Parts: sequence; C-alpha cells; structure tokens
Amino acid sequence: MDKIFLLEPNKHPLVSLLTNVGKVYDGKAWTGQSIMKAPSGNPEFKWFEDVYGGRYARVALTAAAAVTSIDVTGAGSSPAHIFTVGDVVRNARTGENFLVTAITDTNTIAVTESYGATPAAGVQAGDGLFIVGNVNSENGSARNVNTTRSTENTNYTQIFKTSIAVSGTEKAANLYGGRDLPYLRAKMGTQHALDKQLSLVPAMV
Repeated sequence: MDKIFLLEPNKHPLVSLLTNVGKVYDGKAWTGQSIMKAPSGNPEFKWFEDVYGGRYARVALTAAAAVTSIDVTGAGSSPAHIFTVGDVVRNARTGENFLVTAITDTNTIAVTESYGATPAAGVQAGDGLFIVGNVNSENGSARNVNTTRSTENTNYTQIFKTSIAVSGTEKAANLYGGRDLPYLRAKMGTQHALDKQLSLVPAMV
C-alpha cells in the first residue's frame, strides 16, 4: 500500500452542508448548482431577522376550577403578549379550552373557562397552553393587531489562514505514499474548513 489515508475525513459536516446547499448528493459526490453565496462589501455586514408570533406558553401558577385569569410563562420576557383577545387556547393536559377576554399585564391573561363546552378542570403549573384559533362575531371589527417586528443584526467578517510549505526537493521527490504537496493541500484544506466550523459551533469538535 503506497497511499496515506487520514482518519476522520468528515470532520467539518456543517461547512460541507452549508457549502453545498442546493446541490444533490448522489451517494458519491455533490452534483448540481449550489445556492449563490452573497459577498460582503464591508468587513461589517448586517441583516434582518423576524419570527412568527408565538403559539405556546405554560401555566405559571396552579389554579382550581372557576378560572378567570391565568398567569403564563415560557414565551419570552412578556409571555402574555403572544395572546390576543378572541384567541381560543387549549390546555394540553386536560383538553379544556379557554377564550381569551383580556391581556391583563405582561404575564397574565383573563379568560372564560370551559369554552366550547369542554369540561372545566382548572390549571396546574407547567400545563402547556396552545393557541388553536380565534373566534369573532359576525360583522365585528378587526382583531387587535399582534405582530412581531424585524430586528437588525450585525457581525464582522473573519479572515482564516492555513499555511503549507515544502522545499523544492520535497516537491519534486516521488515519496512513498505520493507527492507531499497535494497531500498537504488536502490535509490542511480539511483543517481550514474545520477551523471555520469551530468558529461557528465550538462544541462540534
């Protein structure tokens, strides 16, 4: 055997995936055209992000039946603000539906229990609350606006360098295992990709 094989050839799966988004893997190689990359014309670059409104929260405090308000948590710093008057909310544990009648403060919603003839069962801390829809009266006014805003994000480009070097004699020599320069290019190319991946996800060693 006159070949040298490196262990762990797939050390940078995240970089490989991002580099080939848009291509198709046929079992041997990535084929097709990848998504065009967006060059940055400045070391500092910006982009905008947005998310859909939340649909899930948890009960913060236990309450017996005859529930008229629910303290909620688990949906950001103002968990009650994912709800809108008229939302139908289901308790995942009991199956009971509630109708949201008011947003009392950042952590509390006023409700009508047992909505849609579902049995009243009270709530327990940790119960999951899902927004399953909303109800509106015939010819009623528009619902209150409840939406998210896009946020600006910024980051900086980073320069990665990986060096290799061989002497003229070494470059020309027919070494056992193959010429050294192509081997080092492949080896350090993998190391270079791994450096980039670890800058994004340090835990992926």
